Amino acid sequence: MAWLSFGAGPRTCIGMRFAQLEEKLVLCEMLRRFILVQSPQTEKKLQLKGGTTISPDAVTIALKRRS
Repeated sequence: MAWLSFGAGPRTCIGMRFAQLEEKLVLCEMLRRFILVQSPQTEKKLQLKGGTTISPDAVTIALKRRS
């Protein structure tokens, strides 16, 4: 489990919950200040990859400041 960012099992990182809370707060603050818009480089059709779970190769977006 060493490849997991916070480990797993009885030796899980003690700061994991705090770090995840900070991530959520940053995301909320960004979404409050910006909107997601298409950019000229945005892919018209997503190229999907994966087996069990499917995710796109890339998603290009831009942030626009809310007024």
